Amino acid sequence: MNNTNKSIIINDNLIKLKVSKLRNVNTGFADFNKNVVEISSLLMAHISPEIQLKETTIDTPNEKTTGYELKYPIILVPILRAGLGMLEGARSIIPNSRVGFIGVQRNEETLNPEYYYDKLPKVDKNATVIILDPMLATGGSAVFAIEKVKELGYKNISICAIISAQVGIDRIFKDHPEVTVYSAVLDRQLNDIGYICPGLGDAGDRIFGTDNYDN
Repeated sequence: MNNTNKSIIINDNLIKLKVSKLRNVNTGFADFNKNVVEISSLLMAHISPEIQLKETTIDTPNEKTTGYELKYPIILVPILRAGLGMLEGARSIIPNSRVGFIGVQRNEETLNPEYYYDKLPKVDKNATVIILDPMLATGGSAVFAIEKVKELGYKNISICAIISAQVGIDRIFKDHPEVTVYSAVLDRQLNDIGYICPGLGDAGDRIFGTDNYDN
């Protein structure tokens, strides 16, 4: 994670199919959540090069051989509340990951992030920290989360989003150029109230069924 201004858009056909389901206004919250979980699992497979391993000796039924284990802990940090939708899929791929939480909500008038909660593991400072947020829009919440993680001394940090806007990526690189940003899709722009277009609406509302749709 020593690269500078590293934004990676994941080109995966399975992810493209599932993102199309997320965009569809007629996708109900149960199916929406299912696709978020599955996309998150696929994204973790692409992020795996960030994970550092060390060799170990293991016993097979026939003989000893070289195997691998984590060199440093992995910490998954969903940004509440929408990031919770990605946690199940991410942890299904990395079941021995630790989990932290950062609560940030957007002020709908100023579009600025407002902090309300954090709980982060305190382990080896060389840990790989992956911040989960389905929508990287203005970048305000992600930058706030990065700063909270850095306060504990962690340096190996990446962001995993499903849909990103370039303005959000640029905001992260302005304040934290060493952070890697992984996205399934890079969308066109933000609208006048800070939502990604074409986007998929409010990810948190659609994951948890608190939107205004009847499906």
